[in-house]
Amino acid sequence: MDSLRRAGQASWAETLRQAKDLGEVDIQACSLSMDLLHLEESDLDPLVDGVEGVTAFYLATGDGQIVFI
Repeated sequence: MDSLRRAGQASWAETLRQAKDLGEVDIQACSLSMDLLHLEESDLDPLVDGVEGVTAFYLATGDGQIVFI
C-alpha cells in the first residue's frame, strides 16, 4: 500500500468515493465476510451503503453492472 501511495495511486477508498461522485454507485459489504471477521456495520467506512449476502446482492443488481471486490 505504501509503495502505491508513493507512486501517486489513489487508495481503494478514494477510488470508490470518486466513483460515487461520478454517478449512481451502491457499495455493499459482504455479510459472510463481516461475520467471519467479527465486524459490525458501525466498523465500516461511511462510504459503504449497507450489508448484504451474496444472493441478495445479485438479486438487487437486476440488469446493472457489478464489480465484486
